[in-house]
Amino acid sequence: MAAVVLNDLTISPQSELFYFLPLLTMVVLTVCGLAVLLTALVRKSWGQALVFAAVWPAIALLPLFEVGDRIWGSISLAKHRVAYETILAEAGTLPQNGEWNGHEFWFERESPLQVYFQRAGFLMDHGGFVFDASDRLPLTDPNSGIGGAGGDQICQRLEARWYRCWFS
Repeated sequence: MAAVVLNDLTISPQSELFYFLPLLTMVVLTVCGLAVLLTALVRKSWGQALVFAAVWPAIALLPLFEVGDRIWGSISLAKHRVAYETILAEAGTLPQNGEWNGHEFWFERESPLQVYFQRAGFLMDHGGFVFDASDRLPLTDPNSGIGGAGGDQICQRLEARWYRCWFS
């Protein structure tokens, strides 16, 4: 098995873009929204201005859900990272799937090494974190076998080699 560097905290420019793109979208929606609202007020279209003022904040704030979701995923990974790295370090001595100190795992020992860590409390069918030694995990896969899922896979890349995934 190839050596796996576990403490690399490098975040690719692509993953950083996904943090800032929703914020940039929010700024653009805010500027455009203010322009439309001011135009309606200047034209004295009070009804149009009132409806727009009521609806526009909800539309402009929608990108915050994506940012919050990614931040929560990063916080959860940081919270459990020591346990996950211990499991990775002992990959050769552990069974293909099991539990270690309350953390469920599933190894795909083929090259590249992939490890799925089940997380309780996800709202979809099931989900968790995936460590992919190659850092090339597909973000969507209709025939995923990770974690014995055998169904659709949707993942977000959190940082180098770490993904948050949901399976159905």
